[in-house]
Amino acid sequence: MARFASFREFYPFYLAEHGNRTSRRLHFIGSCGVLVLLAVAAVERNAWWLLGALQATAGERRYDSAVLRT
Repeated sequence: MARFASFREFYPFYLAEHGNRTSRRLHFIGSCGVLVLLAVAAVERNAWWLLGALQATAGERRYDSAVLRT
C-alpha cells in the first residue's frame, strides 16, 4: 500500500479506489452494520458483539477486494 505525506496526495487515490458504485454501497452498508453492532455491544454490555463487528468489517473487505476489484 502506498504511503501518503498529506491528505491532498491521498484523496485522489481514495476517489479512484471507490469509483465503483457497488463498492461505495457495500462500504456504506458494511459501515452501518458495524455501527449497529457496536451500539448493540454497548447496550448489551457484551463484548462478543465486538467480535461480530470485527468479522463484519473483515468480510466486507474480503468481498470487496476479491469480487469487485478483480
